[in-house]
Amino acid sequence: MTRKNYFFFPPPSVLLKLENLQPSGSFKIRGIGRTCQQVQVSATGQWEEGRKQVRLVGSSGGNAGVAMAHAAWKLGVGLTLFVPESTRKE
Repeated sequence: MTRKNYFFFPPPSVLLKLENLQPSGSFKIRGIGRTCQQVQVSATGQWEEGRKQVRLVGSSGGNAGVAMAHAAWKLGVGLTLFVPESTRKE
């Protein structure tokens, strides 16, 4: 392709998947959020708040923990999250 012909072709499209714009700041919310929903449904038998008390338990010192905390908050369920002592406190 010569330089002259280049201008007859449309510029290529670039699509970006901006995972940093997810509510928890990473892609982890998609998988963990779905898992938390499934746990809630299996415990209560429905998507809304059920009669049974649901509490999630997990362990993470990174994005997975942030995603689990966000999912629990959105679902209105309790969460006990164990964070390793070696996790940075930033």
